[in-house]
Amino acid sequence: MYSDFYKYGFSEQHYFKTICKGAMCYLLFIGDEVVAFASLLAMPRKGRTNCVIFHRIVVSQRWRNRGVGGFLTLFLCGIYKSIGKEVYMKVQSKTMGKWMEREPQLWCPTAMNRVARKFTTKDRKRNKARYRKAAFSHRYVGNVIVGYEQIANPMSVMRDNNDLYKRISIDVCLIMGSFWGIDSDIIKDFNSFPVEMTLEKYDDKFEYFTHTQLEPTCEIAFRLPNDYRELRLKNMTMATLTYRRRVAYLNAIIRRLIKRNISINHLIYCLMKDNITYNFGLSIIEVFGICRKAMTTDIIKYEGIGTFAIKPTYKINKEVASCKGITIGQARNIARGERTSEIIRSLYDDEKTDEENIRYFTEAGLSISVRTLKRWRKTNGYMKYNRQK
Repeated sequence: MYSDFYKYGFSEQHYFKTICKGAMCYLLFIGDEVVAFASLLAMPRKGRTNCVIFHRIVVSQRWRNRGVGGFLTLFLCGIYKSIGKEVYMKVQSKTMGKWMEREPQLWCPTAMNRVARKFTTKDRKRNKARYRKAAFSHRYVGNVIVGYEQIANPMSVMRDNNDLYKRISIDVCLIMGSFWGIDSDIIKDFNSFPVEMTLEKYDDKFEYFTHTQLEPTCEIAFRLPNDYRELRLKNMTMATLTYRRRVAYLNAIIRRLIKRNISINHLIYCLMKDNITYNFGLSIIEVFGICRKAMTTDIIKYEGIGTFAIKPTYKINKEVASCKGITIGQARNIARGERTSEIIRSLYDDEKTDEENIRYFTEAGLSISVRTLKRWRKTNGYMKYNRQK
């Protein structure tokens, strides 16, 4: 009933303190705890009487930022669409608005999306700032959900069938899989068994990677190409929850850049392994939500993340360096020296003076000193020095 909006304290957590008495209202339970409230209103349009629009969506403070609101929204959308209804959503929340814009396979923008409403004389008693502000407006175009049609019946029918206040168990794994394209077996395994056991089950199916796979071009070290990417992973025990979520999201984006055709199931496997190995402390539903967000985000704006193209970087073969009795820093200097020598050899002109060669090298992007050039000439047999001015 609409009174549950006040009874369970959702009116204190929503910017609107009232609710329409004719709304169809739903409570979401996790165990015996009420965690979310949603309501819909009939919205007849010209030529179409089968339209509904979301009226209120509120998630309790303790359960926010865990994907609960999005799940409840999609669940109700799928049910109402299965009985022939058109479901609309109009919100001013940037979080929900951008979520709908990232999911074109679930939401289609209407003609009023991001369009401010014109203020008329009839709206003088209403909130002028709200009505003048552009809102996000979308129509649901995703999958349907079958098997729960009875909870979308009119109140009079539900009262006659004694369906009011009747709890219905939801197969979360199946519904999430159908909406997000996740294998329902993966969801069930992570929810039913210890994470370590589930990861072992999928070790043979998926590959865990943290950087671009490369073959070394020399014995000790090799230079990383411009498109080389690597995740910055560290123990997250002392980090805040917001920071841990941000790092997990960026790691998912970098993996998409490394492996362009990666599937969401593969991405979930990698992030769950990060979650355990580096103590991210994220729940399973949070990992699923982060992976879904990363899969639907336009990664063009993240092209430079995780790359080491700013300056030459060398990856060291630690085993070879250890056998030769040199440190990682010494091996890196050897690799850098070999690379510099190759560039000098390709640019050097023995008809020019050292100063002229240095200027030419600088124009080509190589900055070295005269002393370095003299040492290179001596090492490579260019003993003659052109002193012509």
